[in-house]
Amino acid sequence: MYTLTQHQATETLDAMLAIQKCASGNEARKLYKNEFRGIIARCMTDEGRANVKAKCGYTVNRMTDMVHWGVLCNVILFAVGEVLRPSEGYTANAAFSRLVLAWCDDSKCRPAARGNGVSRGYHTAMLGEDDVLAALRWMKCDHSTQDLGHAAYLLGRVLWNVEHRKVHSGMEHNEVEEVLHATIQALNTECWDDWPEAFRKAVTMVTDYSGARITEVSDVTETLLERLDLGSADLNYDSAEEDIKALVTAVMTNKTKPVVAQPVAPLEPEVEAEVVDDDDFQSFNEPKPLDPALAPAVDALIQQASAGKTRGVTDYVDNFREVNKAYQEAVAEIKRQRRAIAKMPCAGHTGEAEVDGSTLTYEVVMRKASDLFTDAHGRKSSKLGFEIKTLVWRGEDGNVVRHPNCPDVDDTYKFRMHHLIKYLTAKHFGQHVWMHGHTGTGKTSFVEQVEARLGFPMERLNLDSNMERADIVGSVDIVVKDGAPMSKFSEGMLPRAMQQPVVFLLDEVDAGRPDMLFVLQRALENKGLTLTEDGGRLVSPHPLFMFAGTANSRGQGDEHGWYQGVRPMNLAFLNRFGAFIEVGYMDEDDERQFLKDAYPNLDVRMADQFAAFAQMVRSSFMNGELSQTVSPRNLHAMAQYYQHYTAFMSHEEAWTEVVETCVSDAAPADNQQRIVELSRTVFGGGL
Repeated sequence: MYTLTQHQATETLDAMLAIQKCASGNEARKLYKNEFRGIIARCMTDEGRANVKAKCGYTVNRMTDMVHWGVLCNVILFAVGEVLRPSEGYTANAAFSRLVLAWCDDSKCRPAARGNGVSRGYHTAMLGEDDVLAALRWMKCDHSTQDLGHAAYLLGRVLWNVEHRKVHSGMEHNEVEEVLHATIQALNTECWDDWPEAFRKAVTMVTDYSGARITEVSDVTETLLERLDLGSADLNYDSAEEDIKALVTAVMTNKTKPVVAQPVAPLEPEVEAEVVDDDDFQSFNEPKPLDPALAPAVDALIQQASAGKTRGVTDYVDNFREVNKAYQEAVAEIKRQRRAIAKMPCAGHTGEAEVDGSTLTYEVVMRKASDLFTDAHGRKSSKLGFEIKTLVWRGEDGNVVRHPNCPDVDDTYKFRMHHLIKYLTAKHFGQHVWMHGHTGTGKTSFVEQVEARLGFPMERLNLDSNMERADIVGSVDIVVKDGAPMSKFSEGMLPRAMQQPVVFLLDEVDAGRPDMLFVLQRALENKGLTLTEDGGRLVSPHPLFMFAGTANSRGQGDEHGWYQGVRPMNLAFLNRFGAFIEVGYMDEDDERQFLKDAYPNLDVRMADQFAAFAQMVRSSFMNGELSQTVSPRNLHAMAQYYQHYTAFMSHEEAWTEVVETCVSDAAPADNQQRIVELSRTVFGGGL
């Protein structure tokens, strides 16, 4: 494989950014193919092309027409990154290798992207379509949309004043308001031509420089325009053009960091150990012996040419052997390092979080879901053969730690595979999840145990009728500073959580008040949360932030009349959830096994009876005979209490006390007798 020159890499990157900005659909795919073929022509040797054809049965040129455009962009990204960002592990060879491996090996290809059409060749380790395009933009320069929006705002403000207000000094407050009002009004129109000429010019300049889409800039700018505290004292209104160029350059090259900017960590591509060529390194054979009759003449010529420094052919052979030995040792070390890298988990972006006064850093590690989760009988499923993001947390000393808000792993917990498949798939695609079912079915514990194994911290919000907006988003408090009262906004639990890789659990979400649900609705859209109490500040969600809701209903209201306070949900609110999972009670066999695993000292027959009793009570509950049920938590308590009571009670006394303590005494008076009757049916026969 050859490497692009700096000029070629820059040209290719600019071309890719131009395609992103201006083209779409078939036209974009055609242009991506052209750039890919340019990479082939510049980077791949004739031998490499022949090797690809031998392995895949197609020429590289033919494969170009058959793979998804995202595959082409992956290869282009790695070829360009090898030159422009060599420290981040990009190599064109690794990208071509992934293409070949996915083409030839089903296990290396994304299950949903395997077939005879344009999807072929999408390796599991390749970046997704959106991610690879984002990585290309990051290749140009380190910036965030907030940086872009801030720059566009300042530039638009300068140009507006130069061209429309002819103000050559600072603006008065009323002038600021006038400019902001006019610009916001124009931004709220969908027609680009209706925007102020000055602002269009500023946004265009920023997008042309950075490669970002105009919509990216305008979306953030619309919010930033509402802030009156963005200063421009250092800008010279008499030299607007020069100031604009200087400001864009400073922002785009990270030489300045606006106060509102929230830099986004660039995506780090994975390094693939496998390569296109099996024989990636040239081998050198021992030179053939020289004809003895010619040796004296050749030696004399060598001595003459080297002024006596080299004695003859023997010296050259010895030098060759030393160099070849060092070369082979280096090759062996490279191969060893590649094998080691191949076994390493692939890491994504990293970040840090403030927790209890200390700073924790995290690393995103991709792991196969089937390696982390099994069903209630300890079996893996091929339906979980996709990779899922997990978090590895480290303390200030660099050692791996558990995040204090991450749930503890319960080794005895039994997962139901059909729930796992739905939940992890939704999480894989960054969707929010609605868990619904009867009380005590284990909705909350399911979410906790999944996230415990993935390393995600959790925040839990119980949506009851007393919940107010200030409890969620925060409130403005009056504090005394320097002897004078002043207002200070304190963030609530939701905006704090949204800025971190956190799973935010909305417990009993269908019991929430409509006004509280409206507060959550925009946050569920992943567009951010506007804090009107803090000057209209927009809190953008962290890429790994997720909502999980638990409810007794499907969002359609209480269908059975069993759950007081449950309300029908707004359809727009429900549509923000990407997956709905109905959680029922465990099957009797699974529950029996769960009790035996969790309480190995519990008599086997007693475990069977507890499971049977739970099923009988639940059946009576489901058919309306009882308004009381037995949850997994109740079963836990029953097993614990029974083991305790039998130390100093008879079997009959023990189970009687257990049933009263854990079930019947918590039930309505008209339910108690029926519960006792069911218990006698199950436990009355003794052990």
